[in-house]
Amino acid sequence: MVLTINFITDICSRGSQLNHHNLGLKQSIFQHIGEHSIEELFRVSKDYGKKYTVLGAIGGELTEREVTRLKLDSDERPVIGDWVICQELNGEHVITELLPRETQLARTRSSGAQQAIAANISHIFITTSMNAEFNLNRLERYLVLAKSSGIQPTIILTKRDLVDDPSEYIDQITQLDSSLLVLPVSTQTGEGLEELLSLIQKTDTCVLIGSSGVGKSSLINYLLGEEVLETLAVSDEGARGSHTTSNRFLFMLPTGGLIIDSPGLRQVGIGASTKNVEETFSDVESLVNNCRYHNCKHDKEGGCAIQEALANGNLSPRRYKSYLKLITEARYADDPEAFQRERHRQWRQVTKNRKEKEKVLGRYKEF
Repeated sequence: MVLTINFITDICSRGSQLNHHNLGLKQSIFQHIGEHSIEELFRVSKDYGKKYTVLGAIGGELTEREVTRLKLDSDERPVIGDWVICQELNGEHVITELLPRETQLARTRSSGAQQAIAANISHIFITTSMNAEFNLNRLERYLVLAKSSGIQPTIILTKRDLVDDPSEYIDQITQLDSSLLVLPVSTQTGEGLEELLSLIQKTDTCVLIGSSGVGKSSLINYLLGEEVLETLAVSDEGARGSHTTSNRFLFMLPTGGLIIDSPGLRQVGIGASTKNVEETFSDVESLVNNCRYHNCKHDKEGGCAIQEALANGNLSPRRYKSYLKLITEARYADDPEAFQRERHRQWRQVTKNRKEKEKVLGRYKEF
């Protein structure tokens, strides 16, 4: 990734005096600064993992500080979009306080721990392209991820110029959730981008999430009006972009509002509760509730609404398999110990049933 020098400063100098509202400050955040001066209030604009850049507004001008040290009371680390108190201590700019987050987007690490991706966001734009990258299973995973944040996402279908008719892709998405807003866009022709900008208000902070190579960098460049993010060409063979973003950046849009460029998520632990999965798969949950038995295993029991829907085509095997995978992850996230106990109990029952069957058939020998 390549950033143009002082890009954000250049953007701000085009308008009138800058204040914290240009950085997305809302009253719900402002009330937490306590006895600190407004001049100590900053927002994380670049997250490099071990160091940060923060932005503030002092005297009507943008103030940018590089931070390499944290002095916080908790183990929680700031993420892109966080509001922090930044003070100068012994000649260093130090983050001394992390203000409460209004919203956050988080995923689950392989260890089971939660990892925040972005904070204080107003919109989530799930980005996928209209080519071989398009994947409903991955999209459902992103939808659950968004659901856990409490923010209704918008689906951005990129590379509109590569297809004659986007309705095939739109129909597949709206079948997942008819309430979703789906915007086909093209950075080559500009189609759909004015409608996208109209969704972003002056104090809104938006985050783009999606796999690497779907055109997030090109989209941000278009919205910013210049090549801030360097992108590499999409290979003809795999129809995938070879550029992978490794850091996170927050940009101020010339038209107002802010947008966060998030790395391509190779693996997305959903970081959600079973409720989030159930809400995302409300059609499957409705079938589950219509089974004859409340403890139906959806296998060979009579009166199973799931098996009936699979047989008559009202539920696709792909979607049901995706549901099972995500609900299993969510149950583990809800209570890892209880989940492991239940898995162990199920395994013992399977082993017991197998032994009893072998015993009946005369193939089991007790030692």
